Amino acid sequence: MKNSALNARLLCAAELTRQDATFADIGTDHAYLPLFLLESGKIKFAYCCDINEGPLASARKNAEERLRLSETEFILTDGATVLAGKGITDYAIAGMGGELIADIIDSAPQLRSEKVNLALQPMTKPEILRAYLYDNGFDIINEKYVADEGKKYVCMRACYVGSPVPYTPADIHFGKECFADKENSGWCDYMSEQYSRLQSVIRGKKLGALSTELEDELIKALSKRLGIS
Repeated sequence: MKNSALNARLLCAAELTRQDATFADIGTDHAYLPLFLLESGKIKFAYCCDINEGPLASARKNAEERLRLSETEFILTDGATVLAGKGITDYAIAGMGGELIADIIDSAPQLRSEKVNLALQPMTKPEILRAYLYDNGFDIINEKYVADEGKKYVCMRACYVGSPVPYTPADIHFGKECFADKENSGWCDYMSEQYSRLQSVIRGKKLGALSTELEDELIKALSKRLGIS
């Protein structure tokens, strides 16, 4: 690890982590995110977790090179369940699909606490993650959108509120209207890509004589947000 700089995707997750947190990075890979947060003074301690020994060894080596071993712990695990009781206030779960992130949250009861902050970055299926969160008593407090190496990403900040949160189909596919930031190029680029994707799905379904009712509803809502007539 030559320096503590983060790519745009991980920096987005870093921005949704709270100051002075005790932090856990689920799927830490090389520990770039927790080491950046430690070096920037944003967190006090980091649990670096991964399902594979190789990335954990790389993470530990990076922490040693940065003189951060006393502020880190490395745990071989496929989720967050084993972290219960460690006083972790903020979790980042990034670099995996929305379905897997939902499964990780569902398997870790300690995340159902109003004191816990979640920074979530689904690589695919963000609509499945949003629906899971809303149905299971979590609210999405903020969303950020970023482009990195030609790909568009969304990062969500969520916390447990104790009861299901109502939503529309547009809310789970594009985030709630309150997150729309038409002055932000990241948001505009992300939503424009979603618009193009929906158009493609509609064309394909029509060729197969399939119903496009949901897609028509979604593209109407997105067109309104984007100001497309």
